[in-house]
Amino acid sequence: MSTSTRIRRLTSDIANKIAAGEVIERPANAVKELVENSLDAGARRIAIEIEEGGKKLIRIRDDGTGMSAQDAVLCLQRHATSKLQTEEDLWRISTLGFRGEAMPSIAAVSHMELTTREANAESGTRVVVEAGTVASVTEVGCATGTEIVVRNLFFNTPARFKFLKSDASEAGRIAEMIGHLALAYPNVAFTLRHNGRESLRVEANGDPFNSLVCVQGSEIARQMLPLVPSPELENSTIKVTGFAGRPQLTRANRNSQIFYVNGRVVKNRSLQHAVQAAYEGLLHGHGRFPMVVLFIELPPNAVDVNVHPTKSEVRFAREGEIHHAARIAIRDTLVASKLTPEWGFQAAEAGGWGAEAGSNSGGFSPRPFSQSPIPSPLPPFSRPVAPTGGNIEDFRAAYRHQHGIGEPPSPAAIALANGQNVLPEFGPEETPPRLEMRPLAQIQNNAYILCEAQDGLYIVSQHRAHERILADKAMAEAQDRYVESQRLVIPLTVEVGPRALAALSENAGLLKELGFEIEEFGGNSVLVRGIPTLIAHRDYEVAFSDLLEELVSGHAGRDLQERRRKLLTMMACKNAIKAGDPLAPEQMQRLMDDLMLLPNPSICPHGQPILIRISTWELHKKFEREYAAR
Repeated sequence: MSTSTRIRRLTSDIANKIAAGEVIERPANAVKELVENSLDAGARRIAIEIEEGGKKLIRIRDDGTGMSAQDAVLCLQRHATSKLQTEEDLWRISTLGFRGEAMPSIAAVSHMELTTREANAESGTRVVVEAGTVASVTEVGCATGTEIVVRNLFFNTPARFKFLKSDASEAGRIAEMIGHLALAYPNVAFTLRHNGRESLRVEANGDPFNSLVCVQGSEIARQMLPLVPSPELENSTIKVTGFAGRPQLTRANRNSQIFYVNGRVVKNRSLQHAVQAAYEGLLHGHGRFPMVVLFIELPPNAVDVNVHPTKSEVRFAREGEIHHAARIAIRDTLVASKLTPEWGFQAAEAGGWGAEAGSNSGGFSPRPFSQSPIPSPLPPFSRPVAPTGGNIEDFRAAYRHQHGIGEPPSPAAIALANGQNVLPEFGPEETPPRLEMRPLAQIQNNAYILCEAQDGLYIVSQHRAHERILADKAMAEAQDRYVESQRLVIPLTVEVGPRALAALSENAGLLKELGFEIEEFGGNSVLVRGIPTLIAHRDYEVAFSDLLEELVSGHAGRDLQERRRKLLTMMACKNAIKAGDPLAPEQMQRLMDDLMLLPNPSICPHGQPILIRISTWELHKKFEREYAAR
């Protein structure tokens, strides 16, 4: 019998390089780990300096708590951390770093120099590390806080260095990562310099919107809606804040969807699904993704951040509730915004009126809804948006100017109104009156109703308007009742997997509330004996299959109420006035009156626009008349 072994323990040098490969894939990872350490140390100013995309030099300076000489040496040992004391601490992590891997991993593949001093210490400590080995420890004079210098990253792992991108590409990754952290920590000032030139500065002074402007730019920030508090989440332990882009602000991928969980930037498919569900029916164009910046706060023991070495992925204890909270927070914000598409009479920046049509004759090119850059809200509107110029009184006057309300505004207010949509915060005494619509006629073969209001002309889709009215009424009446069910003469037999069978059993009560009557049939089969009356004449097999998929994926849970809403919406659509139906004047007026009583008269239950506005100001501008506020 052979006594030789083929299994050997790796040397500490090789083990450290493997660990570095797991945590530090490129310069941006090193910068992220070091900056997160600064944030955990309570820093309020963090300066990052890099050269050659971080390959040659990374220098991080902060004004945090600093370290003692003993801690400065100990932090370079693997799995040495101040964040964990007991095993139970793993389930209530509230800091960004906790593994004790970052510092030794970076040191193992670079030349590192650490200089640090605590506030009450007379002097500081400098530790020089070469490829993971401490070369010297000296006492030095330095400011309170910590400075870490990393030179020649991956100098001893040429295979990893070979896979790095260009200097500009690596620097871009670092800038993006710093921007993401700046959004989460508006109380911290960040500066980034590349090859001696400042490439990013974020000094938000505690205002998340200012961070958004610094990181994303003012044009994008103006199209991002601050999330409104959702009454449904008022008593929840889950808090969702942040910004949701207007439906017109989309990208070809999900890179602009940024998620934070307890201050940590994360990737999570459930949150991506929640965002897409919140924008259902609002996006124009296939394969387009909305921009969101979502901050989720929940008890530390409700999330596992110890899933991936880089801590970029998390696992939720109750994923269905997180999905529901994110979707509701975004959807409620979009609904509260009362997005009303504008008819685009704006002239091109150069070329004057008619430039879009390639002419200088003064003709106009109406802009379709899908291309309208920034929809305007219907009054009343009370969401605050930070002014980008002028004072708040000018903004309020400009708002009235755009909507034809009150006294003539000042020249400054007119300049603001001409340059951008104005969305200031109004006090209770300043709330504009309820919009009153006066129908003028049906147009386009009785598909639309042309209406006059105090702030301009509106073109209203009569089918979508009636659909919105019926859907809201149906949902209000069915608030505390089951959806009406219809029994099938021949029950539908469905074969399901073990997870689906368990999901059906766990949600039997909610399924009954939705109008589905289900019973087990033995093995992995179930009988569907009853279905919602709302879908009795539709493809109810597909409807049941979709519902089952949501149950199994964990995206349903409390979201079955959303399924109920969809079923009621189907019935509203079926019974609503159709495009082409002739209406008497009194019917049109009743339709408009009922629509204006709803909390969201701008968007139909499917997320499509109900009406489009041509503002009074735009009409006067087009006809070259001097505008006088009424």
